[in-house]
Amino acid sequence: MSEAKGFYLIIEYAVDGSETQAALVDAFVGIQDRWVRFYPGYVSARFHASIDGTWALQSGGGGLGGGLQGPVDLSSPRCPAAHAAAPSRPD
Repeated sequence: MSEAKGFYLIIEYAVDGSETQAALVDAFVGIQDRWVRFYPGYVSARFHASIDGTWALQSGGGGLGGGLQGPVDLSSPRCPAAHAAAPSRPD
């Protein structure tokens, strides 16, 4: 039996209400659609939101071997999706 190679991630985000929660989930769905799902090795991403608007959860996974070598680092200035990750807030 061969050893499975890949990764799985679960990230919980604390948010300050249902509007911020929806904006965060929308931003990450957009990142998946525009930047991540095309990488070879990408398998899936899921987003879950609490009914009280206090958290959102992202889970996902992929197989290594293609262009996807682990979770996408959204804090990297080289990542074009980093700018889409932060929902804008009205002043």
